Amino acid sequence: APSRAGSAAAAEAAELLRRRDEEHMEFERFIFPFVAMLHKPGDSSLMVKRLEICRMYFTPETNGDKGADGAGRTLGLATCVAAGFVAAALARCLGDAAPRPSSLLCSVCRDLMDLVSVEDSDFRAQIARILGFFDILTGPKPQ
Repeated sequence: APSRAGSAAAAEAAELLRRRDEEHMEFERFIFPFVAMLHKPGDSSLMVKRLEICRMYFTPETNGDKGADGAGRTLGLATCVAAGFVAAALARCLGDAAPRPSSLLCSVCRDLMDLVSVEDSDFRAQIARILGFFDILTGPKPQ
């Protein structure tokens, strides 16, 4: 039998998905609470895997035959933006957790910075918004 906490989380996730559909909630407003709900606080290896998956979607061009399925695929700009918001939501879940996948987080930010060169002003604005969510990397200010 499912636990009460699991049932409550499933109900909360279902409600969030319903609100996203019915209220036409923006992806950004939806993904942060959704990822936080799914996050498993002590599982750093899962966090690393999820961030690495996000990074795979940061290439808004044909990947040749490098796709997981062996077939070429074109990743649209919207997919890059969605992956960026998911990566930012994952980074937000880290909080003060240790150990931190610092090198991976820096790579994510570097990949996002590379996307700023895409010649689409709306896309660049979205990437800039995403990068703003990575303020978590700055750490506490010295006293």
